[in-house]
Amino acid sequence: MHQRAGIPASRHPALNNPTVVVVTDRNDLDDRLYNTFLESQLLLGQTPRHVQTRKELREKLTIVRTGGILFTTLQQLGKTQDEKESGAHHPLLSDRRNIIVIVDEAHRSPTAASPATHGTCGAPCPTPR
Repeated sequence: MHQRAGIPASRHPALNNPTVVVVTDRNDLDDRLYNTFLESQLLLGQTPRHVQTRKELREKLTIVRTGGILFTTLQQLGKTQDEKESGAHHPLLSDRRNIIVIVDEAHRSPTAASPATHGTCGAPCPTPR
């Protein structure tokens, strides 16, 4: 994480104390990254959370309005079985503008072309408003 004058970039006022979501495509990579961040919680100033289910991820992004570091797998971003069967559009996971998503290794996942990630590889990030 980039730091200026000893303050983590995530604490910059323009970011409004964001929630950082780290997404991987494999459980073993998810576990490794989570454990690395867990060992660094003193530096991070908060305890990372391991999100295991689609429901838990949706709840965290709805209930928690600021802060937090969440680790999950790409599969938790997809639709539920009921949503797939009903033909429903992918639900809005959050209306917040202070969520930073870091995706690692999604290009190797068989579900990488899912609606949650399709068309984002190599696309520039929008400028914060």
